[in-house]
Amino acid sequence: MYQGTFNSRYLILALLLSTQTHAFEQNETIKMFGQNRSDRKFMQLLEPVISAIMNDPYKNLTVNVRESSNLCSQEQGFLTQRHHHVKKSIENILGHSIKNEHVPKIGICGSGGGYRALVAMFGSISGFEQTGLLDCVTYASGLSGATWMLGTWYAHQGNLPLLKIILKSELQNSLLSDLEITAIIKDGFIKFLYGQKLSLVGLFGNMAANRLFGDFGREAYNLKFSDISEMIRYGKMPMPIMTAITVEGGYSWLEFTPFEVGSDQLEFHIPTWSLGRRFEGGLSTNRTPENSLGYIMGLCGSAFTISLSEAMEGYSRFFPSIIYETLDTVSGFTEIGHSRISPGIISNPQYKNAQRPLNHFPDLTVVDGGFYFNIPLPALLKKERQVDMIIVLDHSSDIENAQELRKAARYAKKHGYRLPKINYRNLHTKAVTVFVDPDPSIPMLLYIPLLKNPAYSEFDPIACLHEGGYCHTFNLYYTPEQVTQLCDLTEFTIKEHKAEFVDAIEMAVERKKRQTLIKPPLTFFTYSSHD
Repeated sequence: MYQGTFNSRYLILALLLSTQTHAFEQNETIKMFGQNRSDRKFMQLLEPVISAIMNDPYKNLTVNVRESSNLCSQEQGFLTQRHHHVKKSIENILGHSIKNEHVPKIGICGSGGGYRALVAMFGSISGFEQTGLLDCVTYASGLSGATWMLGTWYAHQGNLPLLKIILKSELQNSLLSDLEITAIIKDGFIKFLYGQKLSLVGLFGNMAANRLFGDFGREAYNLKFSDISEMIRYGKMPMPIMTAITVEGGYSWLEFTPFEVGSDQLEFHIPTWSLGRRFEGGLSTNRTPENSLGYIMGLCGSAFTISLSEAMEGYSRFFPSIIYETLDTVSGFTEIGHSRISPGIISNPQYKNAQRPLNHFPDLTVVDGGFYFNIPLPALLKKERQVDMIIVLDHSSDIENAQELRKAARYAKKHGYRLPKINYRNLHTKAVTVFVDPDPSIPMLLYIPLLKNPAYSEFDPIACLHEGGYCHTFNLYYTPEQVTQLCDLTEFTIKEHKAEFVDAIEMAVERKKRQTLIKPPLTFFTYSSHD
C-alpha cells in the first residue's frame, strides 16, 4: 500500500497511529502492515512505540486547562483520607486525643543539592519514619536533588529499607552504565512524533531513571508520576510535590504532583498525564502519551542547564579572582552570558488563551528551581493548602546564615505569603530551630540545616563539600560507605531531636485550637441613597 524505504514506512505508520485515538482505527491501520517478512521485522522494531500509543489510557480525552488556584478534586480527596491517618498518628505521638478541627497540616520541604540532597533527605525521612513522625506529615515538597529522592521513594512504594539498599548499590555506578538505548530511542521518537521539543534534559531524565529505578529493568523508563496517585489516594503516605521554574517573563514556580502540573503565577493546572500535549485557547490539541517520571525528575533536576551569568552569580566565591574577572566580562554579553545548555521545553497550556500570562509563548522553558532559590517553600505556602507547620531540610551548598531560606522568605514577602519572623544570625549552627508567630494563622517554621553532629561522628558534610569531597553538588558517584555515612548522619539527627518535633506538633495543635476560637470580625456595611 505504501511505497518507499524501510525508514519511511516506519515513520508513516507511527505518524498514522499518533493521530488516531480509537483502538479500532489503530488496529485497522496496523493490519495494513505486516504482510511479509520485512514488514514483520519492521513491526517488531516499532512495537514499543505502537504499544505506548495504543495503550495510553487517556488517548480519547481532551484536556481543558484549569485556571483556578483551588485544589483539584483529587487532592481534596487525598486530604480527607490523609487527615484520618494523621489524626491517629498525632494522637499516638502526643498520648491524648484531639478534635478533627485541631489536626495540623505538616509539610516537609527538601532543598536541592544533587546526590547530597537525595541521600541526606533520605536519611531525614528515614529518621522521621522510625520515630513515628512521618505519619504526622501531609505534604512532602522537593526541588532538584530532593525531587530525585521523592521520585525514588514513591516509585518503591515508600519502602525505605529497600531504598537504602538500592541507593548503596546504584549510586556507585555511572548514569550511563546499563543504559537501555532502545528505550531512549523510543522515548525520543514519540516526542518527535507529537511535536515535543527534544533536549538533553529528556536524556538526563532517562539516565536518572536508569540509575534510581534500575531494579525495575526496562520498566524504569515507563514509570509514570500519575501512577502514584493510586498509591496515595487513600492517604497512607504524604503527597509529593516536585518543583521547578519557568523562565519566560521572569521566573515562575511550577509544581508537579501525581494529580496535576500547574503554576498559580501562570494561572494554569493540567492533569499530570497530559504534560507534553500541545495547547491552544485553553484546550489540548493532540493526544501525546504521558511523559515518564524520569522525564519530570530530569526537568526538576536540570542544574546542568545553568547559564554563565547564573553560574557567576551563584558560585563566584569558588573562582580565583583572575578567572572570575574574565568570566564576569564574558557573561555580560547577552548571547553568551544568558545561553543555556539544552534546557527542558514543555508546551504552554495558556498558549493563545486570551488575557492569560505568557499566552503568546507556544512553549515554556523549564529549569532547576535552584536557579531562583534552593528551598521550595512556594508549594507549601499556597494558601489553599493551609499548611500549619513547615519542616525545612536545607541541604544546600551554602548554609551560612541560611542564605537560601533568606531568599525564599524574600520571595514569600513579595508575593503576599506570611512567615514568622526569622533570625538568620548563626542559624546554620543549630541542628533544629523553631520559629513561631503570635498569629496562629501564620505557619510555624522548623529549620534543619545539614550539619556535623559530634554525637554521631566527626564527619563534617559541609567541610566535605567545600574541600571538594564527595558531598559536592555536581558529584554523581557515591560509594556504599559514603551513602551510609551521609544518610545515617541525618537520620541520627532527626531521631536525636524527636522531643523537639513532638513539642512543635503539640504547639501546632494548640495553635489550631486558638484559630477555631477566634471569631471572624464584624463587618459593617455603609449604604448610600441616590433618591
